[in-house]
Formats: sequence, structure tokens, C-alpha cells
Amino acid sequence: MKKAVLIVFILLIINLLIVVSAINLDIEKQPITETIIREIMEPAVFNFTIKNLGATDNFEIYSLVGVDFSPKGTFNIGSGETKNLEVKVYPKKRIRKDSGFATFVYKIRGVNSGEIQDDKLTIRLVEIEDAIDIYTDKIHPDNTLTTLYIENKENYEFPSLTLKISSILFSLDTALNLEPLETKEFKVELDVEELKTLIAGQYPMNIEFINFEKKMETSFEILEKKYISVRQIKSGLFIREKHIVKTNEGSLPVEAEIKEKKNILSRLFTNFNIIPTQIERRGLSVYYTWKKQINPGEKLDLIIKTNYLFPFLLIFGIVLIIWLLKVYNRKHVELGKKVSFVKTKSGIFALKINLKIKANQYIEKVSVIDKLPVMVKLHERFSSLSPDKIDSLNRRLIWNFSNLAEGEERVMSYIIYSKIGILGKFELPSAVCIYEIEDKVHEQESNKSFFVAEQKTGADD
Repeated sequence: MKKAVLIVFILLIINLLIVVSAINLDIEKQPITETIIREIMEPAVFNFTIKNLGATDNFEIYSLVGVDFSPKGTFNIGSGETKNLEVKVYPKKRIRKDSGFATFVYKIRGVNSGEIQDDKLTIRLVEIEDAIDIYTDKIHPDNTLTTLYIENKENYEFPSLTLKISSILFSLDTALNLEPLETKEFKVELDVEELKTLIAGQYPMNIEFINFEKKMETSFEILEKKYISVRQIKSGLFIREKHIVKTNEGSLPVEAEIKEKKNILSRLFTNFNIIPTQIERRGLSVYYTWKKQINPGEKLDLIIKTNYLFPFLLIFGIVLIIWLLKVYNRKHVELGKKVSFVKTKSGIFALKINLKIKANQYIEKVSVIDKLPVMVKLHERFSSLSPDKIDSLNRRLIWNFSNLAEGEERVMSYIIYSKIGILGKFELPSAVCIYEIEDKVHEQESNKSFFVAEQKTGADD
């Protein structure tokens, strides 16, 4: 007994020491360079402001998720002391394999206490071709020179960058330094003779990053003679969209024209944001033409959308309908309810209710239950099967059958009446059939039924 008390006491002392020695750090992080170029083994840099709210200790920063930190080793922060620390983050290959933001957990361990505090850090990984944008001015057919721009889109310095740029009209080999967010311009000569043979539109421009053995492709634009710029974007797989924009960037009104060809099948699933000026059918092809007189600064903006998903949806809809029909036909019981007006000598409002039950397979312990509306009374005579039970308290009629064979039908009818005149739509509740199949209880509702009573006119008023 004494040993047990001693062990409990020692455990309490240990827990008390752990609580007292637990680290408590207030950490603020300010990014200096949070962007990492995946092809360059340079770290992200953060300024850590750490305030020690616990006991004096030596601390170590580390991570278990593929990230190294600098400085390595430990650093001391006294109790209540605040320390500024420049921390460099080196993601390993596993982290560098994807572009985008990467958030990971890092740990700060107190050497003396042995306690660990978790925190999160986010870095941004960018590929070289996404960090640098290379483009030119729009080229008019009469130009002999154009300006080529090399733009650093990131808050990151490229101290030594070697580029090889080539296209059908010009080329440029250069080595340069790019400051964060800096754009450099280069005047390049055009192949004038080749330019004369080209039509307006987009042409490829190939860029090679020699330092990183990376290649990318962008484009430059040649304007029409009358200063009409042409921009075309294609997107989508099942729903394909073609966006064509012709802009008058000149100083004179011009007629812009767009032509498009579709086959007789794809045209059924194609729509346009602008009605074609002309439609011409040639064999199995349909040719669409759009023409518009545009003033300077105006556009002919056409969107052609072909929905190849529609045929798939149509097939899916047909399959769904067939499936629903099969589900409907698989109903164990069909229960129908009809209502008809009964003309009486005294002129009292009366309705005849007909219930019909049909079994689509063998069923047992069958009960058909119908409920009377509040405003009516039940006629005491029945023209067909009488109910096995009339529940006056709950205003219900109940017919019981021990079983029904597949295809067997039963018809039940009764009359309700009211001495109070009823006008308008008179709705009756659905009947319910409760039955068993292989000792399992099932329930099936009938359709809802209603009767519209109209006001009499003329001699009967």
C-alpha cells in the first residue's frame, strides 16, 4: 500500500514538473521572400519574432515533413524575452515537385524542457516559366521593329538569366539580371519580307531558359492592314468553346468578318452568342459567316459553343426513363381511387368513391384503408364489398383480405354525402394498402382524387 502511494506521489510530481516546464511561445512570422522558384535551390526567408512566455530555455526549429530550416542548432530565449530571428526554409524534393502554395507544420522544441510546440508555415512554389512573362507589342504589317518585354512577375531576384527567344519574324539571345517585379525592354528587328507573306493572327514564340534547361511557348500578334486585332481562345473537352474577338485598333471604320464551318451533326449541338449573317449548306457541311461594321475601338466578339455532352445526357435520360418504367412495373400492388358525382332526388350533395386494388404478385394479410373527409357522412349501404371495419372515431373504412394472387383484382365502393352545400374543389385523401410479402410489411398509397362542385344557375337558384 505504501509503495502504491509513493508511486502515485512521484507521478503527480512528474506531471507538475511537465506542466511547469511546458514551453509557451508567441510566434509572429513576416515573409521576406516567401516565393521559391522550383528550379532554383534558393530558400524562402521569413522574419520570426518569438516571445518566450514560459521559462528560459534553448530552442530548436525543425520539421518532419521534408523541410530543412536555417539556422540549425539551438538558440536561447530568456523568460519574457522577445527575439527576432531570420529563418530560411529549404523544401526538399518531395515538396518542390508541385507548384502552388504549400502549408506544412514545423516544430519548436525546448531543449531543457523537452516540450514541443507546433506551428504552421506557408510557402509558394513557382516554376520559372510562370515567374517570367515574355511578350511583344502588337506587330503591324508595316513595322520593321518591335519591342520585346521580359517581365519578372515575382518578388524574387534573378541575378543571372540566359534566354534564347526565337520566332518566324525575329530572334534574341541575351543574358540579363532581373530585379524583383522588374520589366526589361529590347528592340528587335523584324524579317520584313517574311512579314509580307503572313496573314493576321497569332504566331508562336519559343523561349528557352538556358540556365534551367526549360522551354516554353507563347505568342505574338500580327494586326490586319486596317488595324484589326484578332484574338482566338479555345477551351473545353465535352463542352468546347471557341472565343474569337476582332478589335478595330485603327482609326477608320472597317468591316470585320468571321467564318466558321460545322458538320451536320455538330451543328445540332452548337449555339452562338451572335446570330450569323449568312448560313450556307454544302453537302455534309454548314458554313456560318458573321459580318459587322465596327468603328475604332469597337469589337466583333463571337463565342461558339458546341455541347458534345448533350448526346450523352440524351442517352442517359432515355436509360433513366426505361429504368423508372421498370421500377414502376415492379410495384407489388396497384391501388387506384376514383370519385364520381351521385345525383339524388333530394338534391343532397353525394359522391361515389371507387377503390380498385390489383396484385402484381402474391401478397398476404392485405388491408385497404380509406379515410373519410371531415365534412361528409358515410351512406349505410354498399354496392360492392362491405368494409370489414368502420372506425367511426378515426373516420376510416377498412377492408381485409387474407391474400391476393398475382393478377387478382378487388373493387370496393361506397357513397358519401353532405347536407351542407359544397362549392369549388373538393379533395379526398389517398387510400392506403398494407400487405406482407415473405413476412415483410409493405405499404402502397393510391392516387389523390378530387371533385369540382359548381354553383347552380337559372331555375335551380
